[in-house]
Amino acid sequence: IYIALILLFCATSTLNTKNNLRQKIITVSKKYIGTNYKYGGNTPKGFDCSGFTQYIYKQIGIQLPHNAALQYRRGSMISLNKALPGDLIFFKINFKTISHTGIYLGNNQFIHSPRTGAKVRIESLRIPYWKNRYAGIKKIL
Repeated sequence: IYIALILLFCATSTLNTKNNLRQKIITVSKKYIGTNYKYGGNTPKGFDCSGFTQYIYKQIGIQLPHNAALQYRRGSMISLNKALPGDLIFFKINFKTISHTGIYLGNNQFIHSPRTGAKVRIESLRIPYWKNRYAGIKKIL
């Protein structure tokens, strides 16, 4: 019984830690809503898409490359119905290759730095533009 309790405590502790990290990812990412898009940017002075996800994950101690296609090579592919807030979401803007990323928030919403002239914002996967370009979700945690 003692060993079973220790294993249960460890499993619960690990789950709580991951949930805390996911919550931090969401909280930190929302602080940057309204930040300008900047090509090559990966600081609060301006973000491109992968610079945004790279910066947010760095805040919880996880290093990601500054490139959506390279970030797509990380983690485990999961289905949308198993995605959790904090997972990375990917798109094929040109319908051919991974070229855009953001952070999944749950309920078919994600936060990202979209393009030149735009700002970090929350959008819905239900919008046809994003739905048609959706390429998958990766679990990093």
